[in-house]
Formats: sequence, structure tokens, C-alpha cells
Amino acid sequence: MSPARLQRVLRVLTLALAGVGVLYLWNRYELIDLPEGGCSPLRRLRAGNTLWVDLKPAHIAVGDVLFFELPGGEIGLAEVERSRDGEAWWVACDDPACPGTDSEELGWIPRERVHGRLLMAFDF
Repeated sequence: MSPARLQRVLRVLTLALAGVGVLYLWNRYELIDLPEGGCSPLRRLRAGNTLWVDLKPAHIAVGDVLFFELPGGEIGLAEVERSRDGEAWWVACDDPACPGTDSEELGWIPRERVHGRLLMAFDF
């Protein structure tokens, strides 16, 4: 194989791998903006923060922030306080100025209702 042909093959292979990587990232992670005029049920997050969310978390631990489905289909945001065998979580909100829905109302949050786990919050 000539060097020019090898270079062309490697270029196409590199572009294909990059495309697969972009599709994986697009499917696995999401950036969510908290509304500027709103509030957050967690003190460590502020209105206007951009949140980097893992949509398919393999591991959820105490202290993680979860996005989960509320009755009616809305999405809630709360911090994990306890774990039950890694299949259900007790979550809590800690900002009384912006009350949220947590396990005091909902009980344990099962894995099938978890929509994501916060990885990082940015303040742009």
C-alpha cells in the first residue's frame, strides 16, 4: 500500500472514530441551564448555573445530585442522602427558600425513575 493510500485510509478511520465518539457523548451527557429568574432546591446550585449531567449513571452515591421523574412527568432535582442496595435512593432538598419535592413526599426513588446524575456545575 502506498503512503498516500495509507494516509487516506487513516484519515477516514480517524473521522469515523471521531463521529462515533461525538454520538456517544451526545447520547450519554447533557448540558442543562437552570433558569436565571428561578431558584434551586439545593444551596450548592444557583439560578443560571449550567449543569453537566450523566444521563446513564452506572454508580450513584450518597452526596450525588439526582434528576428524577416526579408524579405527573416533571423532573425533580435533589441530593442523595441514603442508598438502598444501589437500586433506590432517599433524596433531600436543603434550601427552604426554594422548596423542592424530595423523599419526604415521594419515598424511595427507584432506578427506573432516575433521569441523570449531576457531574459538574458551571457558572458562566
